[in-house]
Amino acid sequence: MLKNIGELIGIFNVEDYIPWLKWINTVNGLNTRVEKSAKVLDDFLSDVVEEHRNRKQGKTQHNGSNNEAGGPDLVDILLEVQRENKAGFPIGTDTIKAVIFDMFAAGTDTTSTVLEWAMAELLKHPKTMEKLQNELEPEC
Repeated sequence: MLKNIGELIGIFNVEDYIPWLKWINTVNGLNTRVEKSAKVLDDFLSDVVEEHRNRKQGKTQHNGSNNEAGGPDLVDILLEVQRENKAGFPIGTDTIKAVIFDMFAAGTDTTSTVLEWAMAELLKHPKTMEKLQNELEPEC
């Protein structure tokens, strides 16, 4: 799901550059792909929030904790902030789903991004690349 969304985020969108050509996204199917992916993501995040709400309403683990790790997780804390209005302003379910999505997206893409940037920098600095290769390869 995240891979598909990542692809859609990076895809060339004519409308971004030439707004009056936005009709092309209907013809090439981009709008449909975006809508389907958004629906799948929203359904998943809604299920996560509902699962946590149901657990909180009396379906907790046998040890009384909120999850297997023994304490509340991020979703439990966000739902508590929403329920008790601890932020001083109302937090909607859409906001909670957005925070959950940000956490998923940030946690999955960073490793590959760091490796990609590290490789790009090594390619730009051949002496450093050679030094690294010498450290990794045993001398014959």
